[in-house]
Amino acid sequence: MFKAIISPRLRGFFFVGVVCFGFASTAPAQNNPAFYYAITNAAAKAGFDTSTLPSYASNPTFAEAVNAYFWGYPLEEMWRTQLNVLNNYGLSANQLFAPGVVNNSTTVVAPNLNVLNATSFLDLSGNNAFVLSVPNTTSTGTYNIMQMLNAYTDVTYSFGTRNFQTSALNNSGGNYLLVGPNYTGPTSFHDISLSGVVTNSTAQAWLIGRVQVDPYATSTLGGSNTPYNQLAGGATNAFSVPNSKTIVQSYAVTPLDDFRAGQTSSPITVSNPTSAQLVIASNNASTMTGQAFYQYVGTNVAYSGLNSVAGQTNNQAAMYANFSGLGFSSNGYTASTNAAVLSVMNSAASNAAAMLTKMGQNTTLLNTNVTTSTGWVVSTTAGSYSNTYDGWLNAAITAKVGLGANLAVDATYPQTTVDSSGNLLNGSQRYMMTFAPGNMPPVEAFWSLTVYDANGYVVSNTGNTFYGDNVYSLGSMQLMNILGTAYDTTSVSLLLQSEAPTDPALMPYWLPTPAGEDFELILRMYFPDGTNSTSSILNGTYTVPGVELVPEPSAVSLLLAGLAGLLASRRRKIVKFRSS
Repeated sequence: MFKAIISPRLRGFFFVGVVCFGFASTAPAQNNPAFYYAITNAAAKAGFDTSTLPSYASNPTFAEAVNAYFWGYPLEEMWRTQLNVLNNYGLSANQLFAPGVVNNSTTVVAPNLNVLNATSFLDLSGNNAFVLSVPNTTSTGTYNIMQMLNAYTDVTYSFGTRNFQTSALNNSGGNYLLVGPNYTGPTSFHDISLSGVVTNSTAQAWLIGRVQVDPYATSTLGGSNTPYNQLAGGATNAFSVPNSKTIVQSYAVTPLDDFRAGQTSSPITVSNPTSAQLVIASNNASTMTGQAFYQYVGTNVAYSGLNSVAGQTNNQAAMYANFSGLGFSSNGYTASTNAAVLSVMNSAASNAAAMLTKMGQNTTLLNTNVTTSTGWVVSTTAGSYSNTYDGWLNAAITAKVGLGANLAVDATYPQTTVDSSGNLLNGSQRYMMTFAPGNMPPVEAFWSLTVYDANGYVVSNTGNTFYGDNVYSLGSMQLMNILGTAYDTTSVSLLLQSEAPTDPALMPYWLPTPAGEDFELILRMYFPDGTNSTSSILNGTYTVPGVELVPEPSAVSLLLAGLAGLLASRRRKIVKFRSS
Protein backbone atom coordinates (compact mmCIF):
# COMPACT_ATOMS: atom_id res chain seq x y z
CA MET A 1 0.00 0.00 0.00
CA PHE A 2 1.00 3.56 -0.59
CA LYS A 3 2.15 4.98 2.73
CA ALA A 4 1.36 8.68 2.74
CA ILE A 5 3.78 9.64 5.46
CA ILE A 6 5.88 12.10 3.54
CA SER A 7 6.55 15.35 5.32
CA PRO A 8 4.03 18.15 4.71
CA ARG A 9 6.90 20.10 3.17
CA LEU A 10 6.80 17.80 0.15
CA ARG A 11 3.93 19.83 -1.18
CA GLY A 12 4.92 19.76 -4.81
CA PHE A 13 5.42 15.99 -5.11
CA PHE A 14 1.68 15.44 -5.17
CA PHE A 15 1.42 18.69 -6.58
CA VAL A 16 0.19 22.00 -5.75
CA GLY A 17 0.83 25.15 -7.68
CA VAL A 18 3.47 27.72 -7.11
CA VAL A 19 3.86 31.43 -7.57
CA CYS A 20 6.88 33.11 -9.07
CA PHE A 21 7.55 36.80 -8.93
CA GLY A 22 9.77 39.65 -9.89
CA PHE A 23 11.49 40.94 -6.80
CA ALA A 24 14.58 42.80 -7.84
CA SER A 25 16.84 43.40 -10.79
CA THR A 26 17.00 40.45 -13.15
CA ALA A 27 20.54 41.41 -14.10
CA PRO A 28 23.28 38.84 -13.47
CA ALA A 29 24.83 38.77 -10.04
CA GLN A 30 27.59 41.37 -9.71
CA ASN A 31 28.09 41.54 -5.98
CA ASN A 32 26.70 39.91 -2.90
CA PRO A 33 25.40 43.03 -1.18
CA ALA A 34 22.89 43.45 -4.01
CA PHE A 35 21.59 39.89 -3.58
CA TYR A 36 21.30 40.36 0.17
CA TYR A 37 19.33 43.56 -0.29
CA ALA A 38 17.11 41.89 -2.88
CA ILE A 39 16.31 39.18 -0.33
CA THR A 40 15.61 41.53 2.56
CA ASN A 41 13.56 43.87 0.38
CA ALA A 42 11.39 40.97 -0.76
CA ALA A 43 11.03 39.80 2.84
CA ALA A 44 9.93 43.29 3.89
CA LYS A 45 7.32 43.33 1.12
CA ALA A 46 6.00 40.04 2.42
CA GLY A 47 5.63 41.50 5.92
CA PHE A 48 8.84 40.38 7.62
CA ASP A 49 10.35 42.92 10.03
CA THR A 50 13.84 43.45 8.62
CA SER A 51 14.70 46.38 10.88
CA THR A 52 16.68 44.17 13.26
CA LEU A 53 18.79 42.57 10.52
CA PRO A 54 22.35 43.84 10.10
CA SER A 55 23.46 45.63 6.96
CA TYR A 56 25.86 43.85 4.66
CA ALA A 57 28.68 46.21 5.64
CA SER A 58 28.18 45.73 9.37
CA ASN A 59 28.06 41.92 9.26
CA PRO A 60 29.09 40.43 5.90
CA THR A 61 29.29 36.92 7.36
CA PHE A 62 25.64 37.07 8.36
CA ALA A 63 24.63 38.49 4.97
CA GLU A 64 26.68 35.93 3.04
CA ALA A 65 25.08 33.13 5.05
CA VAL A 66 21.61 34.50 4.23
CA ASN A 67 22.56 34.61 0.55
CA ALA A 68 23.85 31.05 0.71
CA TYR A 69 20.62 29.93 2.38
CA PHE A 70 18.36 31.33 -0.35
CA TRP A 71 20.65 30.29 -3.17
CA GLY A 72 21.03 26.80 -1.73
CA TYR A 73 17.46 26.18 -0.55
CA PRO A 74 16.36 24.25 -3.69
CA LEU A 75 19.51 22.11 -3.47
CA GLU A 76 18.96 21.33 0.21
CA GLU A 77 15.30 20.49 -0.35
CA MET A 78 16.09 18.22 -3.29
CA TRP A 79 18.79 16.37 -1.34
CA ARG A 80 16.65 16.06 1.79
CA THR A 81 13.58 15.05 -0.22
CA GLN A 82 15.49 12.28 -1.95
CA LEU A 83 16.52 10.83 1.41
CA ASN A 84 13.02 11.24 2.82
CA VAL A 85 11.11 9.74 -0.11
CA LEU A 86 13.41 6.82 -0.82
CA ASN A 87 13.62 5.75 2.80
CA ASN A 88 9.94 6.32 3.56
CA TYR A 89 9.01 3.86 0.85
CA GLY A 90 11.85 1.38 1.22
CA LEU A 91 13.43 2.34 -2.10
CA SER A 92 16.88 2.89 -3.54
CA ALA A 93 18.01 5.40 -6.12
CA ASN A 94 17.26 4.39 -9.72
CA GLN A 95 14.03 2.59 -8.80
CA LEU A 96 10.61 3.78 -9.96
CA PHE A 97 7.79 3.81 -7.39
CA ALA A 98 4.20 3.68 -8.72
CA PRO A 99 1.70 2.51 -6.06
CA GLY A 100 -1.34 3.20 -8.24
CA VAL A 101 -3.59 4.74 -5.57
CA VAL A 102 -5.15 8.16 -5.13
CA ASN A 103 -3.47 9.98 -2.28
CA ASN A 104 -6.07 11.73 -0.12
CA SER A 105 -3.98 11.70 3.03
CA THR A 106 -4.19 14.50 5.55
CA THR A 107 -0.46 14.12 6.21
CA VAL A 108 0.50 15.43 2.75
CA VAL A 109 0.06 19.10 1.94
CA ALA A 110 -2.19 19.88 -1.04
CA PRO A 111 -2.35 16.36 -2.49
CA ASN A 112 -3.53 16.07 -6.06
CA LEU A 113 -6.71 14.00 -6.13
CA ASN A 114 -6.91 13.75 -9.93
CA VAL A 115 -3.68 11.96 -10.78
CA LEU A 116 -1.83 8.79 -9.88
CA ASN A 117 1.85 9.39 -9.16
CA ALA A 118 5.11 7.70 -10.07
CA THR A 119 8.50 8.87 -8.81
CA SER A 120 12.18 8.03 -9.12
CA PHE A 121 15.48 9.62 -8.10
CA LEU A 122 18.23 8.84 -10.59
CA ASP A 123 21.98 8.88 -10.19
CA LEU A 124 23.21 10.28 -13.51
CA SER A 125 26.81 10.75 -12.46
CA GLY A 126 29.57 9.64 -14.81
CA ASN A 127 28.41 7.28 -17.53
CA ASN A 128 25.31 6.10 -15.72
CA ALA A 129 22.46 5.90 -18.22
CA PHE A 130 18.85 4.76 -18.02
CA VAL A 131 15.99 4.20 -20.43
CA LEU A 132 12.65 5.73 -19.44
CA SER A 133 9.76 3.83 -20.98
CA VAL A 134 6.60 5.93 -21.34
CA PRO A 135 3.31 4.06 -21.95
CA ASN A 136 1.13 4.47 -25.00
CA THR A 137 -2.21 6.10 -24.07
CA THR A 138 -3.57 6.71 -27.55
CA SER A 139 -6.51 4.33 -27.10
CA THR A 140 -7.76 5.98 -23.91
CA GLY A 141 -6.44 9.51 -24.47
CA THR A 142 -5.35 9.61 -20.83
CA TYR A 143 -3.32 12.70 -20.01
CA ASN A 144 0.06 11.78 -18.60
CA ILE A 145 3.29 13.58 -17.88
CA MET A 146 6.66 12.54 -16.53
CA GLN A 147 8.80 15.53 -15.68
CA MET A 148 12.53 15.36 -15.01
CA LEU A 149 14.03 17.94 -12.66
CA ASN A 150 17.66 18.72 -11.97
CA ALA A 151 19.15 19.40 -8.54
CA TYR A 152 18.22 23.09 -8.79
CA THR A 153 14.55 22.18 -9.41
CA ASP A 154 14.58 23.28 -13.07
CA VAL A 155 12.46 21.06 -15.32
CA THR A 156 14.86 19.47 -17.80
CA TYR A 157 12.13 17.89 -19.92
CA SER A 158 8.47 16.86 -19.80
CA PHE A 159 7.67 13.47 -21.30
CA GLY A 160 3.99 13.02 -22.04
CA THR A 161 0.78 14.14 -23.67
CA ARG A 162 1.71 17.74 -24.47
CA ASN A 163 4.81 16.79 -26.41
CA PHE A 164 3.20 13.75 -27.98
CA GLN A 165 0.04 15.58 -28.98
CA THR A 166 1.98 18.24 -30.83
CA SER A 167 4.17 15.78 -32.70
CA ALA A 168 3.78 12.73 -34.89
CA LEU A 169 3.95 10.54 -31.78
CA ASN A 170 0.34 11.45 -30.88
CA ASN A 171 0.41 10.26 -27.27
CA SER A 172 2.14 7.03 -28.26
CA GLY A 173 4.85 7.07 -25.59
CA GLY A 174 8.31 5.73 -26.32
CA ASN A 175 11.72 4.93 -24.87
CA TYR A 176 14.07 7.75 -23.92
CA LEU A 177 17.72 7.59 -22.99
CA LEU A 178 18.47 9.66 -19.85
CA VAL A 179 22.06 10.72 -19.17
CA GLY A 180 23.92 13.19 -17.00
CA PRO A 181 26.19 16.17 -17.74
CA ASN A 182 29.41 14.12 -17.83
CA TYR A 183 28.16 11.22 -19.93
CA THR A 184 30.60 10.22 -22.67
CA GLY A 185 29.01 6.96 -23.83
CA PRO A 186 27.06 6.29 -27.02
CA THR A 187 23.61 7.75 -27.64
CA SER A 188 22.57 5.74 -30.69
CA PHE A 189 22.44 1.97 -30.99
CA HIS A 190 21.86 -0.63 -33.66
CA ASP A 191 20.06 -3.03 -31.31
CA ILE A 192 17.45 -0.73 -29.71
CA SER A 193 15.20 2.05 -30.94
CA LEU A 194 15.03 5.27 -28.93
CA SER A 195 12.50 8.09 -29.17
CA GLY A 196 15.03 10.60 -27.94
CA VAL A 197 18.02 11.37 -25.72
CA VAL A 198 17.70 13.79 -22.79
CA THR A 199 20.71 15.14 -20.91
CA ASN A 200 20.08 16.34 -17.36
CA SER A 201 22.28 19.27 -16.32
CA THR A 202 23.08 17.74 -12.92
CA ALA A 203 23.93 14.28 -11.65
CA GLN A 204 20.84 14.28 -9.43
CA ALA A 205 17.59 13.86 -11.33
CA TRP A 206 14.04 13.55 -10.01
CA LEU A 207 11.33 11.97 -12.14
CA ILE A 208 7.75 12.81 -11.16
CA GLY A 209 4.97 11.15 -13.14
CA ARG A 210 1.28 12.04 -13.13
CA VAL A 211 -1.51 10.08 -14.82
CA GLN A 212 -5.06 11.42 -15.08
CA VAL A 213 -7.65 9.67 -12.90
CA ASP A 214 -11.31 10.18 -11.95
CA PRO A 215 -11.42 9.00 -8.31
CA TYR A 216 -15.22 8.93 -8.21
CA ALA A 217 -15.76 6.65 -11.21
CA THR A 218 -15.47 3.59 -8.96
CA SER A 219 -16.54 5.11 -5.64
CA THR A 220 -19.34 3.57 -3.60
CA LEU A 221 -21.95 4.77 -1.14
CA GLY A 222 -22.80 2.39 1.68
CA GLY A 223 -21.26 -0.42 -0.33
CA SER A 224 -23.40 0.27 -3.39
CA ASN A 225 -22.71 2.12 -6.62
CA THR A 226 -23.24 5.87 -6.51
CA PRO A 227 -25.34 7.78 -9.06
CA TYR A 228 -22.12 9.18 -10.51
CA ASN A 229 -20.46 5.78 -10.57
CA GLN A 230 -23.27 4.46 -12.74
CA LEU A 231 -23.31 7.55 -14.94
CA ALA A 232 -19.53 7.48 -15.48
CA GLY A 233 -19.36 3.77 -16.23
CA GLY A 234 -17.55 2.56 -13.13
CA ALA A 235 -14.41 0.56 -13.79
CA THR A 236 -15.02 0.74 -17.56
CA ASN A 237 -14.45 4.51 -17.49
CA ALA A 238 -11.18 5.32 -19.26
CA PHE A 239 -10.02 7.33 -16.25
CA SER A 240 -11.14 5.00 -13.47
CA VAL A 241 -8.55 4.06 -10.85
CA PRO A 242 -8.06 0.51 -12.26
CA ASN A 243 -7.45 1.80 -15.80
CA SER A 244 -5.19 4.66 -14.73
CA LYS A 245 -3.32 2.31 -12.40
CA THR A 246 -2.48 0.09 -15.36
CA ILE A 247 -1.02 3.09 -17.17
CA VAL A 248 1.04 4.50 -14.31
CA GLN A 249 2.49 1.09 -13.59
CA SER A 250 3.45 0.74 -17.26
CA TYR A 251 6.20 3.32 -16.82
CA ALA A 252 9.66 1.82 -16.41
CA VAL A 253 13.18 3.04 -15.64
CA THR A 254 15.78 0.51 -16.78
CA PRO A 255 19.60 0.68 -16.76
CA LEU A 256 20.81 1.07 -20.34
CA ASP A 257 22.78 -2.20 -20.41
CA ASP A 258 19.78 -4.14 -19.10
CA PHE A 259 17.49 -2.53 -21.66
CA ARG A 260 19.86 -3.46 -24.47
CA ALA A 261 19.78 -7.01 -23.14
CA GLY A 262 16.00 -7.09 -23.55
CA GLN A 263 15.11 -6.47 -19.90
CA THR A 264 12.67 -3.91 -18.52
CA SER A 265 12.60 -2.94 -14.85
CA SER A 266 9.06 -3.05 -13.47
CA PRO A 267 8.13 -0.28 -11.03
CA ILE A 268 7.95 -0.88 -7.29
CA THR A 269 4.27 -0.90 -6.28
CA VAL A 270 4.37 -1.67 -2.56
CA SER A 271 6.00 0.38 0.18
CA ASN A 272 8.18 -1.79 2.42
CA PRO A 273 10.73 0.33 4.35
CA THR A 274 12.99 -1.15 6.96
CA SER A 275 13.14 0.28 10.46
CA ALA A 276 16.55 1.76 9.66
CA GLN A 277 15.16 3.47 6.57
CA LEU A 278 12.27 4.94 8.53
CA VAL A 279 14.77 6.49 10.94
CA ILE A 280 16.56 8.15 8.02
CA ALA A 281 13.24 9.31 6.59
CA SER A 282 12.20 10.75 9.94
CA ASN A 283 15.51 12.59 10.24
CA ASN A 284 14.81 14.16 6.86
CA ALA A 285 11.13 14.93 7.35
CA SER A 286 11.61 18.69 7.42
CA THR A 287 14.01 21.33 6.18
CA MET A 288 17.44 21.16 7.76
CA THR A 289 18.49 23.91 10.18
CA GLY A 290 21.78 25.63 10.96
CA GLN A 291 24.94 23.80 10.00
CA ALA A 292 23.04 20.75 8.76
CA PHE A 293 21.38 22.94 6.13
CA TYR A 294 24.68 24.25 4.78
CA GLN A 295 26.13 20.74 4.84
CA TYR A 296 23.32 19.47 2.59
CA VAL A 297 23.87 22.35 0.15
CA GLY A 298 27.58 21.61 -0.05
CA THR A 299 26.98 17.88 -0.44
CA ASN A 300 24.69 18.41 -3.40
CA VAL A 301 27.03 20.92 -5.07
CA ALA A 302 29.89 18.42 -4.77
CA TYR A 303 27.70 15.72 -6.29
CA SER A 304 25.75 17.66 -8.92
CA GLY A 305 28.04 20.55 -9.79
CA LEU A 306 26.92 24.06 -10.70
CA ASN A 307 23.85 24.47 -12.86
CA SER A 308 23.91 25.94 -16.33
CA VAL A 309 20.71 27.35 -17.84
CA ALA A 310 20.50 27.06 -21.61
CA GLY A 311 20.76 30.41 -23.39
CA GLN A 312 21.81 32.32 -20.27
CA THR A 313 25.12 33.44 -18.92
CA ASN A 314 26.11 31.03 -16.16
CA ASN A 315 26.59 33.07 -12.99
CA GLN A 316 26.25 30.19 -10.57
CA ALA A 317 30.00 29.74 -10.30
CA ALA A 318 30.55 33.42 -9.53
CA MET A 319 27.84 33.45 -6.88
CA TYR A 320 28.99 30.21 -5.32
CA ALA A 321 32.58 31.47 -5.18
CA ASN A 322 31.37 34.28 -2.94
CA PHE A 323 30.48 31.67 -0.32
CA SER A 324 34.03 30.35 -0.07
CA GLY A 325 34.65 32.39 3.06
CA LEU A 326 31.86 30.44 4.75
CA GLY A 327 33.48 27.10 4.00
CA PHE A 328 31.95 26.20 0.61
CA SER A 329 34.05 24.74 -2.19
CA SER A 330 33.64 22.43 -5.17
CA ASN A 331 34.24 19.59 -2.73
CA GLY A 332 31.29 20.56 -0.55
CA TYR A 333 31.07 22.36 2.78
CA THR A 334 33.54 22.40 5.66
CA ALA A 335 32.26 24.10 8.79
CA SER A 336 34.42 26.77 10.39
CA THR A 337 36.27 25.91 13.56
CA ASN A 338 35.49 29.40 14.86
CA ALA A 339 32.53 29.18 17.24
CA ALA A 340 31.63 32.83 16.67
CA VAL A 341 31.37 32.28 12.90
CA LEU A 342 29.20 29.23 13.41
CA SER A 343 26.92 31.20 15.72
CA VAL A 344 26.51 33.98 13.16
CA MET A 345 25.81 31.49 10.36
CA ASN A 346 23.23 29.63 12.44
CA SER A 347 21.51 32.92 13.26
CA ALA A 348 21.53 33.83 9.58
CA ALA A 349 20.01 30.46 8.65
CA SER A 350 17.26 30.93 11.24
CA ASN A 351 16.44 34.41 9.99
CA ALA A 352 16.60 33.33 6.36
CA ALA A 353 14.19 30.48 7.08
CA ALA A 354 11.77 32.91 8.75
CA MET A 355 12.02 35.31 5.81
CA LEU A 356 11.37 32.54 3.30
CA THR A 357 8.40 31.30 5.31
CA LYS A 358 6.90 34.79 5.33
CA MET A 359 7.41 35.10 1.58
CA GLY A 360 5.67 31.77 1.03
CA GLN A 361 2.75 32.83 3.20
CA ASN A 362 2.29 36.19 1.50
CA THR A 363 3.15 35.61 -2.12
CA THR A 364 0.51 38.05 -3.39
CA LEU A 365 2.33 40.92 -1.66
CA LEU A 366 5.52 40.34 -3.63
CA ASN A 367 4.15 41.14 -7.06
CA THR A 368 0.57 42.22 -7.69
CA ASN A 369 0.93 41.42 -11.39
CA VAL A 370 0.20 37.76 -10.69
CA THR A 371 -3.05 38.51 -8.85
CA THR A 372 -6.09 38.80 -11.12
CA SER A 373 -9.05 41.13 -10.75
CA THR A 374 -11.09 38.22 -9.41
CA GLY A 375 -8.64 37.43 -6.61
CA TRP A 376 -6.83 34.47 -8.15
CA VAL A 377 -3.04 34.24 -8.13
CA VAL A 378 -1.77 32.96 -11.48
CA SER A 379 1.84 32.11 -12.30
CA THR A 380 3.02 31.08 -15.73
CA THR A 381 6.77 31.03 -15.03
CA ALA A 382 7.24 28.00 -12.79
CA GLY A 383 9.66 25.18 -13.47
CA SER A 384 12.56 27.16 -14.95
CA TYR A 385 14.65 29.67 -13.04
CA SER A 386 17.29 32.02 -14.39
CA ASN A 387 20.71 32.43 -12.81
CA THR A 388 19.82 35.87 -11.48
CA TYR A 389 18.69 37.36 -8.17
CA ASP A 390 15.14 37.08 -9.46
CA GLY A 391 15.59 33.48 -10.52
CA TRP A 392 17.22 32.37 -7.27
CA LEU A 393 14.47 33.98 -5.22
CA ASN A 394 11.81 32.40 -7.41
CA ALA A 395 13.42 28.99 -7.11
CA ALA A 396 13.64 29.25 -3.33
CA ILE A 397 10.01 30.27 -2.88
CA THR A 398 8.83 27.66 -5.35
CA ALA A 399 10.74 24.96 -3.49
CA LYS A 400 9.19 26.26 -0.27
CA VAL A 401 5.55 26.21 -1.36
CA GLY A 402 5.53 23.77 -4.27
CA LEU A 403 8.59 21.59 -4.69
CA GLY A 404 8.47 19.78 -8.02
CA ALA A 405 6.48 22.34 -9.99
CA ASN A 406 5.59 21.60 -13.59
CA LEU A 407 6.28 23.98 -16.43
CA ALA A 408 3.26 26.20 -16.95
CA VAL A 409 2.68 24.80 -20.44
CA ASP A 410 2.13 21.39 -18.84
CA ALA A 411 0.08 22.52 -15.85
CA THR A 412 -0.96 25.89 -14.47
CA TYR A 413 -2.31 26.24 -10.94
CA PRO A 414 -4.34 29.38 -10.11
CA GLN A 415 -4.81 29.70 -6.34
CA THR A 416 -6.94 31.86 -4.09
CA THR A 417 -7.76 32.31 -0.42
CA VAL A 418 -10.20 35.19 -0.96
CA ASP A 419 -13.60 35.77 -2.49
CA SER A 420 -14.27 38.27 -5.29
CA SER A 421 -14.48 41.08 -2.70
CA GLY A 422 -11.07 40.27 -1.24
CA ASN A 423 -12.36 38.72 1.98
CA LEU A 424 -10.82 35.50 3.27
CA LEU A 425 -12.70 32.36 2.29
CA ASN A 426 -14.27 30.77 5.36
CA GLY A 427 -16.40 27.67 5.76
CA SER A 428 -18.97 29.58 7.81
CA GLN A 429 -20.11 31.19 4.55
CA ARG A 430 -21.66 29.85 1.34
CA TYR A 431 -19.99 30.57 -1.99
CA MET A 432 -20.48 29.87 -5.65
CA MET A 433 -18.05 29.84 -8.53
CA THR A 434 -19.86 30.23 -11.84
CA PHE A 435 -18.54 29.39 -15.29
CA ALA A 436 -20.51 31.18 -18.00
CA PRO A 437 -21.50 29.26 -21.14
CA GLY A 438 -18.38 28.55 -23.17
CA ASN A 439 -16.13 29.87 -20.39
CA MET A 440 -14.89 26.67 -18.81
CA PRO A 441 -11.15 26.70 -18.07
CA PRO A 442 -9.39 26.37 -21.45
CA VAL A 443 -7.36 23.16 -21.41
CA GLU A 444 -6.26 20.51 -23.85
CA ALA A 445 -6.43 17.85 -21.12
CA PHE A 446 -8.54 18.42 -17.99
CA TRP A 447 -9.05 20.76 -15.05
CA SER A 448 -10.13 20.39 -11.43
CA LEU A 449 -11.00 22.64 -8.50
CA THR A 450 -9.87 21.41 -5.07
CA VAL A 451 -10.64 22.66 -1.55
CA TYR A 452 -7.95 22.64 1.16
CA ASP A 453 -7.97 23.99 4.68
CA ALA A 454 -5.76 26.92 5.66
CA ASN A 455 -2.80 24.58 6.20
CA GLY A 456 -3.14 22.98 2.79
CA TYR A 457 -4.73 19.71 3.88
CA VAL A 458 -7.75 18.02 2.33
CA VAL A 459 -11.04 18.53 4.11
CA SER A 460 -12.51 15.30 5.43
CA ASN A 461 -16.22 15.22 4.66
CA THR A 462 -19.27 13.01 4.32
CA GLY A 463 -22.81 13.35 3.09
CA ASN A 464 -22.53 13.60 -0.70
CA THR A 465 -25.22 11.25 -1.99
CA PHE A 466 -24.14 11.67 -5.62
CA TYR A 467 -20.39 10.96 -5.60
CA GLY A 468 -20.01 9.26 -2.22
CA ASP A 469 -18.04 10.41 0.79
CA ASN A 470 -14.85 12.46 0.78
CA VAL A 471 -15.41 14.67 -2.25
CA TYR A 472 -12.38 16.94 -2.37
CA SER A 473 -12.37 18.21 -5.94
CA LEU A 474 -14.59 18.54 -8.99
CA GLY A 475 -13.77 19.44 -12.55
CA SER A 476 -14.08 18.73 -16.23
CA MET A 477 -14.05 14.94 -15.93
CA GLN A 478 -17.12 14.95 -13.68
CA LEU A 479 -18.96 17.80 -15.42
CA MET A 480 -18.47 16.35 -18.88
CA ASN A 481 -19.97 13.06 -17.74
CA ILE A 482 -22.89 14.91 -16.15
CA LEU A 483 -23.56 17.48 -18.87
CA GLY A 484 -22.48 15.68 -22.02
CA THR A 485 -22.75 17.93 -25.08
CA ALA A 486 -24.16 20.72 -22.88
CA TYR A 487 -20.75 21.07 -21.19
CA ASP A 488 -19.69 23.84 -23.57
CA THR A 489 -23.01 25.66 -23.74
CA THR A 490 -24.32 25.64 -20.17
CA SER A 491 -23.66 27.98 -17.28
CA VAL A 492 -22.31 25.89 -14.42
CA SER A 493 -22.01 26.97 -10.79
CA LEU A 494 -20.03 25.01 -8.25
CA LEU A 495 -21.39 25.29 -4.72
CA LEU A 496 -18.83 25.71 -1.92
CA GLN A 497 -20.21 25.29 1.59
CA SER A 498 -19.59 23.14 4.66
CA GLU A 499 -23.02 21.54 4.90
CA ALA A 500 -24.73 19.42 2.27
CA PRO A 501 -27.31 21.22 0.12
CA THR A 502 -30.90 20.36 0.96
CA ASP A 503 -31.80 20.05 -2.73
CA PRO A 504 -30.52 16.68 -4.05
CA ALA A 505 -30.20 18.17 -7.54
CA LEU A 506 -27.33 20.33 -6.27
CA MET A 507 -25.24 17.40 -4.99
CA PRO A 508 -23.29 17.00 -8.28
CA TYR A 509 -22.03 20.60 -7.93
CA TRP A 510 -21.21 20.67 -4.21
CA LEU A 511 -17.65 20.96 -2.94
CA PRO A 512 -17.48 20.70 0.88
CA THR A 513 -15.52 23.36 2.81
CA PRO A 514 -14.19 23.18 6.40
CA ALA A 515 -16.90 24.34 8.80
CA GLY A 516 -16.06 27.70 10.37
CA GLU A 517 -12.46 27.65 9.11
CA ASP A 518 -10.52 29.53 6.44
CA PHE A 519 -9.78 27.57 3.30
CA GLU A 520 -7.88 27.69 0.03
CA LEU A 521 -8.85 26.82 -3.54
CA ILE A 522 -6.53 25.49 -6.23
CA LEU A 523 -7.63 25.30 -9.86
CA ARG A 524 -5.42 22.81 -11.66
CA MET A 525 -5.31 23.25 -15.43
CA TYR A 526 -3.48 20.44 -17.21
CA PHE A 527 -2.07 21.15 -20.66
CA PRO A 528 -3.52 24.69 -20.59
CA ASP A 529 -4.56 25.94 -23.99
CA GLY A 530 -2.12 28.61 -25.08
CA THR A 531 -3.11 28.48 -28.75
CA ASN A 532 -6.36 30.41 -28.51
CA SER A 533 -5.47 34.09 -28.13
CA THR A 534 -8.99 34.96 -26.99
CA SER A 535 -9.07 32.45 -24.15
CA SER A 536 -5.73 31.42 -22.68
CA ILE A 537 -4.50 31.25 -19.11
CA LEU A 538 -0.93 31.39 -20.41
CA ASN A 539 -1.22 34.79 -22.06
CA GLY A 540 -3.69 36.24 -19.58
CA THR A 541 -6.73 36.37 -21.87
CA TYR A 542 -8.66 33.92 -19.70
CA THR A 543 -9.81 35.21 -16.32
CA VAL A 544 -10.69 32.67 -13.66
CA PRO A 545 -14.19 33.47 -12.35
CA GLY A 546 -14.34 34.96 -8.89
CA VAL A 547 -15.67 33.14 -5.85
CA GLU A 548 -18.93 34.85 -4.98
CA LEU A 549 -20.48 35.04 -1.52
CA VAL A 550 -24.06 33.73 -1.47
CA PRO A 551 -25.76 34.70 1.82
CA GLU A 552 -29.09 32.95 1.26
CA PRO A 553 -29.37 29.21 0.57
CA SER A 554 -32.48 29.90 -1.51
CA ALA A 555 -30.43 31.96 -3.93
CA VAL A 556 -28.25 28.96 -4.61
CA SER A 557 -31.26 26.84 -5.47
CA LEU A 558 -32.56 29.47 -7.88
CA LEU A 559 -29.24 29.83 -9.66
CA LEU A 560 -28.60 26.11 -10.01
CA ALA A 561 -32.13 24.81 -10.55
CA GLY A 562 -31.66 24.82 -14.32
CA LEU A 563 -29.00 22.15 -14.04
CA ALA A 564 -31.27 19.60 -12.42
CA GLY A 565 -33.02 18.73 -15.67
CA LEU A 566 -29.75 18.18 -17.45
CA LEU A 567 -28.78 15.40 -15.08
CA ALA A 568 -32.18 13.76 -15.28
CA SER A 569 -32.22 13.71 -19.08
CA ARG A 570 -28.52 13.03 -19.55
CA ARG A 571 -27.97 9.87 -21.56
CA ARG A 572 -25.24 7.62 -20.28
CA LYS A 573 -21.87 8.50 -21.75
CA ILE A 574 -18.27 7.73 -20.90
CA VAL A 575 -16.18 10.76 -21.78
CA LYS A 576 -12.61 10.18 -22.88
CA PHE A 577 -9.79 12.64 -23.57
CA ARG A 578 -11.21 15.98 -24.55
CA SER A 579 -9.14 18.16 -26.85
CA SER A 580 -10.47 21.71 -26.87
